[in-house]
Amino acid sequence: MLGLWTLEEQRNRADLIEVFKIMRGFFSVPLESFFELSKDGRTRGHSLKLAKHQTKICTTISSMNELLTLNRWNQLDKDTVEASSLNSF
Repeated sequence: MLGLWTLEEQRNRADLIEVFKIMRGFFSVPLESFFELSKDGRTRGHSLKLAKHQTKICTTISSMNELLTLNRWNQLDKDTVEASSLNSF
């Protein structure tokens, strides 16, 4: 009735904000310790696509969550990913 976001939508938003912070260097930890940029030159949308690690079996919930976050990040449009600040993201 109030039009509030569901818990799933809130988690998705929080995950994407954290990825944005990592990509922009707001953390002192380097990007390579979390993600790997896609080396595939055929990226659609934006040039900051993240590569997925190829595994046959997803063994933990955290790795499943990471895969879903990467999928959501890679589906964002160019203007969103290349935002100049966290507020405009």
